[in-house]
Amino acid sequence: MAFNKKAHLRRNIDALKTAFALEREQRTATAEERDILAAYSGFGAIKEVLEPPKNKPGNDMDALISELHEVIKADTPNEREYKRYTEGIKSSVLTAFYTPPQVVDAIVGAIWHTGIAPQHILDPSAGTGIFVQAAHAHDPHAEITCFEKDPATGLILKHLHPESQVRLQGFERIEPKYAGHYDVAVSNIPFGDVALFDPFFSTHTDPVRRQGTRTLHNYFFMKSVDTVREGGLVAFITSQGVLNAEQGRPVREWLMKRCDVVSAARLPNNLFFDHAGTEVGSDLIILQKKTLTGELSPRQLDFIESRKLSNGIRVNNLFRTFDRVIHTDVKVGTDPYGKPAMEFTHTGGTSAIADELRRMLSELMQGASHREPAPAPAHDIKALLPSATATAATAAEYAEGEVVSDDAPQTKADLHREQIMRALRRHNGRRREAAAELFMSERTLYRKIRELGIEDNREL
Repeated sequence: MAFNKKAHLRRNIDALKTAFALEREQRTATAEERDILAAYSGFGAIKEVLEPPKNKPGNDMDALISELHEVIKADTPNEREYKRYTEGIKSSVLTAFYTPPQVVDAIVGAIWHTGIAPQHILDPSAGTGIFVQAAHAHDPHAEITCFEKDPATGLILKHLHPESQVRLQGFERIEPKYAGHYDVAVSNIPFGDVALFDPFFSTHTDPVRRQGTRTLHNYFFMKSVDTVREGGLVAFITSQGVLNAEQGRPVREWLMKRCDVVSAARLPNNLFFDHAGTEVGSDLIILQKKTLTGELSPRQLDFIESRKLSNGIRVNNLFRTFDRVIHTDVKVGTDPYGKPAMEFTHTGGTSAIADELRRMLSELMQGASHREPAPAPAHDIKALLPSATATAATAAEYAEGEVVSDDAPQTKADLHREQIMRALRRHNGRRREAAAELFMSERTLYRKIRELGIEDNREL
C-alpha cells in the first residue's frame, strides 16, 4: 500500500482537532473519538510541514498545512505555545516513524510469554501509545508510565490512554527514585546525534555516561537499563547505529557489563513505509539486566564488536550471517547519512514481517534464564547479494570474515551445518559455548545436531 501524505495529514489534523476539543471540555473520548485519535500517525516523512504554508490556490497539500497551523493557533493560549507545537512537529519529521501494530504485538507477546508477568512498564518514547495498548491487552491492570516530548503527539497520547501515567516531557526528566523500578522498558526509541542534558549523566565521573548524552538512541538504552530492576527487560526498536557504529563501542561495553543479550533482529528497511512513507534500517534489541559477575560471554562480545567490510559497510558481529535479518531481498545502498549500508527489504508485507519476527522470538517463551531465539532459516549469502553490488568475497566477509571457496556449501542445510561445525570446532565440542556463539539455546543446538547428522558423522 503506497503512503499517501495527504491522507495521513488529513487524519492527523482531525485527530488534533478532537484532542484539543477534549482538552477544552475536560472529558474523556467517546468510542468514535478514540478511533479518530488512534488514526494519528505523526509527521514522519511529511517534509512539507517544515515550511510555512504558501497559500497557493488549488494546492491541496498547502491547504492542509494552512489548516494544521490554524487549528494549532486557535487552540493554543499564546504565540509561545503555538511555536512549541509547530517546532515539535518539525523536529519529528525525520524520526517519527510509527511501528506497525502487528510488529508491536509480536514483541509484546514474546515479552509476556517469558514468564516475567510485568507489572511496572516504561515506554520512554510512547508516541500515541501503541506499545501501551499492546501491554494493556495482556494485562489491563499493569502500571504503565509513558514519556512523550512532542506536544502534539503527547496530547493525542494523553486522551487515548487516560489510564496510564502520561508525562508530556522528555525521558531525561525521569526522577532518580525510579532507578530499578520497572520490570520492562519497551518502545520504538528516537535516534540521531542530538545531545541532551541529564543532570546525572551529563556531570557523571563515568565518561561513557557523558558520551551517552550525545546520541539519543544510546542515551535511551543506558537510561532505561538504570530504570529497570535486576532481571528486567529492555526491548527497543532502534537505529542500526546502536550496534554498528564504531564510536558506540564504549556504550556497548557499558551495556554488556550490566545486561545479557536476549535477542537481536535486523528489521527490513521498508518496515515503516506504509505508516511513515520512508525506508530506514532498524534493529530490535532485547536486553536483560544482569550485572556482570564473570567473563563476558561470546554473544556479549559479539554485541560489542563491529567491523568494517572492504566495501566500507560496518556490521555488528551479531549479524555476521543473515540468519538474524528479516528480509526477502538485499542490496548494497546507503544509510540516512549517505554512507554505504546493506539495504534489506521484505516483499511479504507487514503481516509476513511480524510472523517472521514472532518465529524468531519464539524461544523467549522457554524460561527466564534461557530467553534465546531460534535462528531464522539460513540463507546462501552469495546468492542473495547481487553481483553488481557485491562480490562473493564481500558476502563471505559479511558472514564470517573468511573467503568463500568454490566448493562452499550451497544449500541452506549445508550452510547451516557448516556454521554449527565451525562453532563446535572453535569451542572444542563444548555445546554450551557453541550455542551462545550461534545465538541459539542449547536445546536448539542439540536438535540441529541431530537433524543435520553432525553427531553421527563425527566431523568436528
